[in-house]
Amino acid sequence: MIVPVERIARATTVRDEVYVRLRAAIGDGSLPAGTPLVSTELADRLGVSRTPVREAIMRLVQDGLAIEGQPGHPVCVRPVDRDEIAAFFEIRAALEELAARMTVLREDEAALAAVIEAEAVLEGEIAAGASAERQQDLNHAFHLALYTASHNPLLEPLVDGLEQMTTRRYLQRLYHRADPLMTIRDHRAIVSALRAGNADAAGQAARRHVEQSAAYLLARLDAGDL
Repeated sequence: MIVPVERIARATTVRDEVYVRLRAAIGDGSLPAGTPLVSTELADRLGVSRTPVREAIMRLVQDGLAIEGQPGHPVCVRPVDRDEIAAFFEIRAALEELAARMTVLREDEAALAAVIEAEAVLEGEIAAGASAERQQDLNHAFHLALYTASHNPLLEPLVDGLEQMTTRRYLQRLYHRADPLMTIRDHRAIVSALRAGNADAAGQAARRHVEQSAAYLLARLDAGDL
């Protein structure tokens, strides 16, 4: 079983730290779908007692990231199927469209400037040869800036939670295969509409960006490339 191996320092927040570590390991694929979450083994690996590990595992079940097996069998990392991934992108496209539209309608110049700057930084670092991991971080920063500019505080946690359950492990691998110029093109279309103050065009560009990313990812999954 592949698990995080870095030991956790003793602290009053140890139960939360265990949960964060396990959630991240599921998200990045270090704990693949179907992996048994055995509290004794995880506690030993993380250098903590079994109690916070058991509590973290139950939180993962509540979050939909793990499933309970038959009596006598351990909780396992929940498998994700293609239909769930497609469903995630349907929701993400709608939320992204909302974020772009609301960014225009909120008329927050400082927040809009942050979106534009996030895209400029992404383009600059891609041109300078940024790694796939760095590109993913900067892409995330762009979308986070868009959510912030929309002034809807639920957008980020909604997208993050859904992504954690379904696509994060695939998105990380996708960045090693995707064309960064496609991302730049899509982001430029969004930014152009935002600058023009056209809420409909901004929403459509944001939706199209997600839908095209979804088509690319699902095609790679169908081909067995991820």
